Amino acid sequence: MKVRLAKQKVPDDLNLSLSAALVLQAVIALGALLPTGPGEVGSFEYLTVLGLALFGVSQESAFAYALLAHLCQFVSVTSVGLLFAINKGFQPQGIYRDASTRL
Repeated sequence: MKVRLAKQKVPDDLNLSLSAALVLQAVIALGALLPTGPGEVGSFEYLTVLGLALFGVSQESAFAYALLAHLCQFVSVTSVGLLFAINKGFQPQGIYRDASTRL
């Protein structure tokens, strides 16, 4: 039953080949060369929708995929960064202490 529910949530137009995924990555990478805002919020989603449109994916499905992909990338990179920072002895209180001593 879980598999059937999961398949119902994934639109059929997102079943793409490996070459389509590579083209999508190329579109996003080329677009990332342009100056963007912090975290590429907005530009990543736009470029993903643009890249998936090349393969006939609807804007709604492409935008949903873009948000999910961006969220997964953010969470994974931030989590690993926090783990390394904590492993190296990072303490958030130290930021405020160091900032107040510089004033």
